[in-house]
Amino acid sequence: MKLIFLPVIVLVIITISVTGEKLIAQYHPKIDVVRDIDVCDSTAKTRLIFRVNIGRVYYSDSLYGYDLEIRYNPDKIKMINYYTGNTLSEFFEEKSFSFGLNQLEDEGIIRGYATTFNFSKPPSAGDSILVAFGAEWLGNCEDTASLEILELNFTDEFKKKLSDTFDTGIINAYPFENASRFASFTSDKYDVLLKDNETNFNLNFNVKLPANYYADNLLLEFTDSPFITINDVQVDNENVISDQEGNSVTLHLMNKVNEFNLSLNCEYILKDTISGLKYRLEKVTIPECSCILGYGTDSVSITKDSTIVGMQEFTNNDYLESEDDILINNQNYDIQKILVMDVLGRIIQEIDTRDKAQIKIFKKEVLNKVFFIGIYRKQLIEIKKFYKCY
Repeated sequence: MKLIFLPVIVLVIITISVTGEKLIAQYHPKIDVVRDIDVCDSTAKTRLIFRVNIGRVYYSDSLYGYDLEIRYNPDKIKMINYYTGNTLSEFFEEKSFSFGLNQLEDEGIIRGYATTFNFSKPPSAGDSILVAFGAEWLGNCEDTASLEILELNFTDEFKKKLSDTFDTGIINAYPFENASRFASFTSDKYDVLLKDNETNFNLNFNVKLPANYYADNLLLEFTDSPFITINDVQVDNENVISDQEGNSVTLHLMNKVNEFNLSLNCEYILKDTISGLKYRLEKVTIPECSCILGYGTDSVSITKDSTIVGMQEFTNNDYLESEDDILINNQNYDIQKILVMDVLGRIIQEIDTRDKAQIKIFKKEVLNKVFFIGIYRKQLIEIKKFYKCY
């Protein structure tokens, strides 16, 4: 019985031995990147560390030296140094690495070696990395970069079996989420009350920007209301210059200013009674890769107590109203656009007036019981309130 099973046992032992050898041979030398890069942290960008890893090396592997080539992208990273402390290269007497900084044909190539000529000493061994490198990340944008081993050769004495293919290292660079990297635009008031004879009011915003950012301009867009215009913009910091056009304000930032006050002088252009008209900074356009990850802002509620007179009301010759519709006369073809708005100044409908002698507005298409119609001519805005009685 034993003689029958002996060949099978030997076959199993041989299979395990061969398979084990193949598994050892499959270890892939690789590049490990120690950590992701926070592109918004100027200090962290200079602390990019990557390491060459060949797995655990035993004394019996006879590691006495090697030479190495690595390709990197010089447009994305700047090489600073190499490190052998606490690595398998630490006790090699001869070691040198160059980063291809001076020769055009070598640009973006790390070349180097580490070895010993004292074979009376024990070889290098341990569960450690082969060698490490320090670099600086150059960009401000979210990006990746690869680190590729081109050559890795050992002295003839080296016995550890390694794969002929190498695993590429990947550097991941992006802005880390952090509450301090958001901008804020905080209003000094939340309610504006205009008296019967008042039209002008001021809005003041305290602006705070992150400690470290990369932006020269910010575009601020306030509520596009036909009832409110911005007359003037002032900034209390000489490092900020403002340009205003319509409901938009562009801030030109110099010398990385982090906090300032923005003041708007506005005008409510109707003499109409209004309650709770919301006016706010609707949108801030932030340049890409600025390290300003978002923003917060406030809204202001505007109330005016008066009776309707209008900027300039329609005359009876301008329109004809029936139970179902409103017919507006444009025989002079001078109307640029017509807006239908609710009582808060929000646009319900914008009507194309090009090449139309008459424009018809159907009341059934307007859900609001009370609404305004604004006629925009070249030099004049005409607004009138209408009621839908069904």
